[in-house]
Amino acid sequence: MGNPFYIEITGVKEAVTNLEDFGKFSGKAIMNALAQAGLSIQSAAKLRLKQRGHYVTGRLASSIHSEVKEGALDKNNKKVTGMIFDYKAEQSGESFDGTLSQHAGNLELLVGTNVEYALRIELGFRGEDKLGRKYHQAGDPFMRFAAELGGKKLPEYVRKQIERLVLEANQRRSNDMYKKWAKQGVFDYEASMV
Repeated sequence: MGNPFYIEITGVKEAVTNLEDFGKFSGKAIMNALAQAGLSIQSAAKLRLKQRGHYVTGRLASSIHSEVKEGALDKNNKKVTGMIFDYKAEQSGESFDGTLSQHAGNLELLVGTNVEYALRIELGFRGEDKLGRKYHQAGDPFMRFAAELGGKKLPEYVRKQIERLVLEANQRRSNDMYKKWAKQGVFDYEASMV
């Protein structure tokens, strides 16, 4: 019988550790990308309101905000909620509670407002309101416009965050290797000129 043939693959343990480290930070990278997209959507919605003449007191524009967070679970395995958002209308300076009725869950992004008339501007309204005023208002989807615009940017934000994550992982790995080599005395040598 001949000699046994085998292939030894080294570095698997280190690769698994690096992937595990990557996983630890990947959620944070996605959260950062979602936060960037949220700010982009917020800005686009506010700009659209101003450009389209829906800016009187500044209340609606001031109320638009984003929520992004990792969905923590309580002891009963239910999502922890309760983000509070207070704001002031730009023109009047009056304070309002802008807390949304929904809250972002795990790796979710919410952008919105709780201002009563926001839906009327977004979708339009025909008829009489509760104060007896009659409306025949066409919709002007400022949030949909902003979401579509910001949504197009999300893949780029994710790509940049992943690139940053890989760069940081490589730096950590290089630092670890340097420390290991220093411990082994790789850098202990004497230089002499001949």
